[in-house]
Formats: sequence, structure tokens, C-alpha cells
Amino acid sequence: MSRRIRDRRLNACHRELTRARPTDTVTDVAFRWAFTDAGHFSRAFKQSFGVTPSSVLTHARSTG
Repeated sequence: MSRRIRDRRLNACHRELTRARPTDTVTDVAFRWAFTDAGHFSRAFKQSFGVTPSSVLTHARSTG
């Protein structure tokens, strides 16, 4: 059950990072979705998606 909730939160973060406002940071997005440890969030995100959250944000901004 908790894994499913975490996965839903990670998916929401991924979606937000692909649509981030210019002032949003990875930490802002993670904290909005109740990830309180940036390192843990980054590791979980990379394990789920195969890329870092910062690379998703950078790509979204470059294709913007």
C-alpha cells in the first residue's frame, strides 16, 4: 500500500517537473509532494524513471 502511494507521488512529481514554472526547483516539487529528504527523493525518482529529477527539469526547460 505505501509503495503504491509513493509511486503515485513520484509520478506526480515527474509530471510537475515536465511542466515546471521557471522558478521551480527539484526540491520545491519534491517538498510539495511530501518528500522531505531531497537525496532520498532523487534516488527514488531515478530508480523509478531511470533519470534524475534535475535532468527531467532541464529537458523540460530546454524544450519548453
